[in-house]
Amino acid sequence: MQTPSGVEKEKDVCFLRFRLSVRDGGFAFALITVATRPVVPRQPSPECQALFDSQAFYHDHYSAACNVLTSECINRIYNGLVDLWNDRVCLAAATCQGTEKTVGIGACISPEIAALGHEGLPTIKSDLFLTIVTDCRTAPGRCVVTQQQYVDFFYGTLSLLGSTVWSDLQSEVIGLWWASIRDWAGTGDVVPYGNFDDWFHFSHS
Repeated sequence: MQTPSGVEKEKDVCFLRFRLSVRDGGFAFALITVATRPVVPRQPSPECQALFDSQAFYHDHYSAACNVLTSECINRIYNGLVDLWNDRVCLAAATCQGTEKTVGIGACISPEIAALGHEGLPTIKSDLFLTIVTDCRTAPGRCVVTQQQYVDFFYGTLSLLGSTVWSDLQSEVIGLWWASIRDWAGTGDVVPYGNFDDWFHFSHS
């Protein structure tokens, strides 16, 4: 079976040979050989390879801290993750390398993600959203994401992974990544839940 990336999953193909003999007036089969031949994985397609090569780049800017997040997100996809926007690491990774690349890489690895596409991925659930808007005192859908909450969420996710690499607060976390979400939402200095969730599904950033 071939995945969207052109990477063929390894599988064992068994070849059996039998010898027909006559014994006591009847027929008997004797197993002679059993051979197993693994299928050699193919290289990713050029499109997928380009996505992998540009991991952790956003608007032509590379971030080593973002690479910590994107690499772990990719590991989780290889281990079966499909629901990208309800995984804290992949959610944070998408904010620093864009949704187009995050979903694209996911689709290169996972046929399920490829089938869902941007719009088909599940929405952000309230339990994950509440890890961002930690001071929310009403229904999660009514809460807004502030700049400081995004900053805390981003650095907190790096900390959970034990990162020793940290992004620059002003030029990267605020000036590039948060600004991109805020400007796309067009809701001022804060981003409501609906707009925040829409950014992951419809911005193709």
